[in-house]
Amino acid sequence: MVVFLHGVPSSPALWDGVRARLGRPSVAPWLPGSPGHALPPTRTPERVAASLADALPHGAHLVGHDYGGLVALYLAPRIRAASLTLSSTTIGVGWLPARLGALPGARELFYRRCAGSRWLARGVRPDRVEEARAAFPAWDPRHMEALARCLPLRPPPAPGCPVRCLWGTADRSLPAPHAHLLAAWYEAELAWLPGGRHYAVWEDPEAAAAALRAWWDRAPGS
Repeated sequence: MVVFLHGVPSSPALWDGVRARLGRPSVAPWLPGSPGHALPPTRTPERVAASLADALPHGAHLVGHDYGGLVALYLAPRIRAASLTLSSTTIGVGWLPARLGALPGARELFYRRCAGSRWLARGVRPDRVEEARAAFPAWDPRHMEALARCLPLRPPPAPGCPVRCLWGTADRSLPAPHAHLLAAWYEAELAWLPGGRHYAVWEDPEAAAAALRAWWDRAPGS
């Protein structure tokens, strides 16, 4: 079983192409705070993970993108994940711009005026911008701000399972140094999706699914 977590401002549809090509049972839950879903009373990624844990299968492979990767780091030990794949996420001070963007004044531009649409446009090839905007419902900017204010500036502890990082080579939102830092911090293998931007797993689901299968197929018992 595989559990996929989307980021902000996307949705479980981020993983539709990968799941269709993977050949394994999988689930992709909505994160609290997503369009149509209430914010949890306590909004730290650790508490968001706790709110998801009881409904998810234990011993699954866990895959998280962007903010979903941060949640996945806290979720992995709760569900005793067999492995964790982090796609285009960051840790620690890598979240500082999002935190600063949620401050009064800055949030008017960073969240409320664009409400995530600028992030989507930056995260895909120019010819797929409108497709991405149509694929992912608009987030309530107040929800994005609330989650951003609770982003930890210390890296989460090691998740207690093998870790892999999966990254687009052309990610402009979290460029290559973020990938190398994450891989070094968690002693993780790093795989690249050539030409992929921040939403590389959505842009090229065939390559993303192949990378995941290749890793799991050579891991005993997976």
